[in-house]
Amino acid sequence: MNSRILLPIEGVQPTLVHRIALPLQKSGAEIVVVQVLDRKARGLLSSLADTSGLQGKARDSVDSVVDEVKALGIPARGDVVEGPAATTIVEIMEREEALLVVMATHGRVGWSRLAKGSVTEHVMRHTTAPILVVPLVDRRVDEEALPAQWTFSRALIPTDGSAESLEVVNRLANLRRLFDPQVSLLHVVASGADERVVGAGRAFLQVAREACCAEGLSPSASALRVGDPAEQILDYCESHGHDFIAMTTHGATGFTRLVLGSVTESVVRDSLLPVLVVRSVGGAADGSIVDVGSEPVVDAS
Repeated sequence: MNSRILLPIEGVQPTLVHRIALPLQKSGAEIVVVQVLDRKARGLLSSLADTSGLQGKARDSVDSVVDEVKALGIPARGDVVEGPAATTIVEIMEREEALLVVMATHGRVGWSRLAKGSVTEHVMRHTTAPILVVPLVDRRVDEEALPAQWTFSRALIPTDGSAESLEVVNRLANLRRLFDPQVSLLHVVASGADERVVGAGRAFLQVAREACCAEGLSPSASALRVGDPAEQILDYCESHGHDFIAMTTHGATGFTRLVLGSVTESVVRDSLLPVLVVRSVGGAADGSIVDVGSEPVVDAS
């Protein structure tokens, strides 16, 4: 397994390092902190004064985060680079062969640009490395809404009946040295679904359970819910004490058909929990539903 974790930042991010300290410490990896100065996105004039001032502030921010990481006994280094933010992050990830990319967001409001082609969306679609998206404390997200430190001890894996939605299982198992969680499975069907669809959902939960067990991640629970997929995923996490979510995306052509449409986007935008996002690299090429029959084989709660 690779030995570097990429941590792109934008300015000062108080409490971030401490909140994600456990997987960083467990990883044994070097943390590569980077801030990308995207002058075009900022609409800046290309004056030397602008460049010098921005680089100085960015360097201070990077050095501050590097010092925080090193204070935890974790090796770290940092850099400030110029270029298009999204493509530059992907290039650095590939050059460093990062086992994980940690991207912080400004919570619910800060993710409103996701559907319009944000940096994080681009990185999600163009990197093969898993991405851990974590919310930040700011004026829109109260510090009391987030724990002092995430334990990453209970993961929820949502499924949608497709092979792609289970690809995250293997990647989560491969990250066992960072996360060794108790896992639960959730399948959501749309309101008004007939018994055939509900039965197929229950049957697919058994397929998902077997996939988890094959990777050494025996699910502690599996459930089927009816309603809006993103709302049900977030509500289930809150009511059952999960502290992060693991989901699959479909890559360059868009998000996987994980339950419907842009569910992954909605979950990441609205979640106050970290979300581990993995780009699909195989499964059913057309995102088709796995044929598991219609007999209910799992008790869903």
